[in-house]
Amino acid sequence: MAVGIALIGSGIFAKEEHLPAIQATPLLSLKAVYSRSLKSAKTLSENLSDVELYSDDSDGKTYEELLKRDDIKGVVIAYVSRRQVDIDRF
Repeated sequence: MAVGIALIGSGIFAKEEHLPAIQATPLLSLKAVYSRSLKSAKTLSENLSDVELYSDDSDGKTYEELLKRDDIKGVVIAYVSRRQVDIDRF
């Protein structure tokens, strides 16, 4: 059974490197995408199905809420270095 993963970040590196790697790995299942803006999360996930979106500007769909999910066992952090400190604190 595949392990549930969340992708943290929706920039060019997330889109061109991390997302394809997750999709190419049968042992991983992308369950959620988090980005600072919902617009960015939607752009990254426009061709994905069954992926929940989380963002700083979504009510009830924050990073903290994403981390509470029982079906997500790991995260791939694809954020710029200066922002990773904020993300890693959880």
